[in-house]
Amino acid sequence: MDARNKRHLLLVYGLDDEESRGKLRIFSEAMDECIGNLERRMLQYHTKTTYTPAPQEDWE
Repeated sequence: MDARNKRHLLLVYGLDDEESRGKLRIFSEAMDECIGNLERRMLQYHTKTTYTPAPQEDWE
């Protein structure tokens, strides 16, 4: 989660105390991890559906 989104959440929801900032940091890290996992899965799916290796006999 980028800094602009974090500032927006802090201002809009009044999350300006230390506890709220800690919770937001944990939430932000979890979201970043979820996005990273999704990107990896999409790349794996794309690779599986678009990449066809050459037959073994062509490798010799």
